[in-house]
Amino acid sequence: MIMGGRSRINKGSKNFNHISKTQLTLQNFLSFLIEDFL
Repeated sequence: MIMGGRSRINKGSKNFNHISKTQLTLQNFLSFLIEDFL
């Protein structure tokens, strides 16, 4: 039970890191588009 819960928490943190990474790349892409447009 304890091992399963721990692995579940680790999986959730991995998903959170993946989401934050995609958000950063999206922000960089949008800023690049805005600079190119201006």
